[in-house]
Amino acid sequence: MKKKESPKEKENETQKESKPCSNCGASNVKLYQFDLCKGCLLDRFKEIKVEFKKLRIAFL
Repeated sequence: MKKKESPKEKENETQKESKPCSNCGASNVKLYQFDLCKGCLLDRFKEIKVEFKKLRIAFL
């Protein structure tokens, strides 16, 4: 048997999803860390990866 969601749980879910992405401003998307949508978060991780590579080369 599936547990029925209470109206309060459903309300919390809609509040989470109604907040726009902090980078691109897209609304009605699922937000991940740092209030970013998936595309913006992937772009941010790519930037961080490049920065780490530069640091690694600088210290070697």
